Amino acid sequence: HKLVLHAMYICICKSITDTQIRAAADAGFNSLGKLKKKYGLASCCGSCVEMTQAILNDNTQKSAIQEPIYPLQHKLSDYTPQKNMPHNVMIILTFF
Repeated sequence: HKLVLHAMYICICKSITDTQIRAAADAGFNSLGKLKKKYGLASCCGSCVEMTQAILNDNTQKSAIQEPIYPLQHKLSDYTPQKNMPHNVMIILTFF
């Protein structure tokens, strides 16, 4: 099975998608003001403001939970099939 992700247009006036907004937020443009200044988002009709802010809020929350509370002390590549993994290694998988 393939996972297919579709982008949704948030700012029709400037043809900006949710994927582009998330990528821009990850690159440091994490406020409506910064996005407006850099990309012109929300500079025409303004109908994208509410959804853009929701995406920024969601992206901020996801970034906060991606950081593990207890960092791995060992790399998974340190283990071969012949070795047993110690019981104190925690693996965190995040799916979005």
